[in-house]
Amino acid sequence: MKHNKQMNAFEERFSEEIDHIIAVTGPSGVGAGKAGQESLWTASIPLIAWKEKDLIKTENIRLCWLTDEEGLREKQAQLHKESIMTLQVRKGEGEFMLVSLIDTDTQDEELQEILEEAKKPVFYHNDLLGTFELVKGLDLFE
Repeated sequence: MKHNKQMNAFEERFSEEIDHIIAVTGPSGVGAGKAGQESLWTASIPLIAWKEKDLIKTENIRLCWLTDEEGLREKQAQLHKESIMTLQVRKGEGEFMLVSLIDTDTQDEELQEILEEAKKPVFYHNDLLGTFELVKGLDLFE
């Protein structure tokens, strides 16, 4: 019963329409959390770009889903940071809901270029403090 209430509240945040996309995952892997008395994990992985009907969008958005412990471990083994995958999703405001994982090793030349660019190191130099490198998974300079 608890699962249903949590699932319904979660799914209400997304459109009913299911979209087929090819997506690039960001610099951090699958994360998850629970709030209060929730019985399911809210899991997510960041996306930095996706392609839908040959149109590419580059913006940071969360791919999320509800899952139990076993499902969380399964997705952590399947979904990797900095990779390209084919998915079925339902769109929400600033996030997508994972409906189906179709392929975790999709080949796409245009998205591969975006991924390669995203993997390049980013530096910030300050004359007084020195040079800092962006730790992309944490979004901070070290």
